[in-house]
This record gives sequence, C-alpha cells and structure tokens, in this order.
Amino acid sequence: MTKQAYLQELRLRLSHRYGPKELERLMSYYTEYLDEAGPDGAPAVMAELGTPEELVRRIAGEEVLPDAGWDEGPRRSGPGAVWKVVLAICAAPIAIPLMAALVALALALVTASLVLVAGVAVAGVACVGAGVFAVVWGFGAILARGIATTMFFVGGGFLAAGIGLLLTAGAVGLAGLSFQGIAGLLRRALNRGEARV
Repeated sequence: MTKQAYLQELRLRLSHRYGPKELERLMSYYTEYLDEAGPDGAPAVMAELGTPEELVRRIAGEEVLPDAGWDEGPRRSGPGAVWKVVLAICAAPIAIPLMAALVALALALVTASLVLVAGVAVAGVACVGAGVFAVVWGFGAILARGIATTMFFVGGGFLAAGIGLLLTAGAVGLAGLSFQGIAGLLRRALNRGEARV
C-alpha cells in the first residue's frame, strides 16, 4: 500500500469516529509522521503503525495521542472514556479512605519528626542550663565546701553544658535532615502525580 492510499484509508476510517477538527489534527500528525520517514522509511513506519483499521482502533483505545505541538490537550472520547469514569466512580469508596490514610500517615511522620527535633532541642537547652547552674554553684561553694567540691561541680557543669551544646547542634542538624526528607517525599509525590495527569 502506498503512503497516499494509507492516508486516504486512514482519513476515511477516522472520519466515522471524529469530528472535523479532531480529524484534521489526527491527519496532520500522521501525515507529518510519514513525511518525516521519507519515501524509503514510509513502508517501515506504516508496518509499525499497522493497518489503518488497527491504527484507528489503537487511537480510540488509548485515547491519548502523541504530542505534536498542538495547543489543545489530548481529546478523550469513545467507550474507553466511559469505562474510565465508571471505574473511577466504583473505586471512589476505596480510593477516598486510602487517600485519607496516606495523608494521615504523612502528617504523623511530620509530627513525629518535629516532636523528635523538639525533644532533642529541649534536652540540649536543659543540659546547658543545668551546666551553667552547676558551674555557678560550684564557684559559690568554693569557700564553704572546699576546692575539691568546687572542681567537681565546675567540671560537671562544663561537661553538662558541652553535652547540651552538642544536643542543641544535633537538633538543628536533625531538623535540617527532617525537613529535607519531608520536602523530598513531597516532591516525589507531586512529580508522580503530575506524571499520571
């Protein structure tokens, strides 16, 4: 079959299923597709596309056409679109609670990470406060309790303050990692959602 005969039969079969605007859009795409293959490559492209009847069935079944730079989005029509609507309605009782559970799980993860960061930060601040108190009390007790007691409390106070500073720095680092992880999960979820549309 020649390229012209293929395109004429394709136009005839498409005209029974689609309106004039959609017909011209489809014909423009497939004409350009065959023209780009050239005279030598057109038979291979026609074999790849299948007979005009098979191609029309695939177009109607898949309902999403390859992007050829048109301003309009893909057009959905035919029995495939009706079945998708019916399946969406039937899946709603399952999909809505599932989506609610996923949102609740995401909120629980965010809350857990925030509570963990806040707990580590509070522990760090408490250790710093206890360390400062021990150092001040140790220096205050130098005359009444002696040098050994003062050294014990001052050393313990510095140790507690150092641990508190490490915990506070760890809380800041943990907060950064938590927010990066949450942002990464949201980005992947949004990208996956855009890919489905």
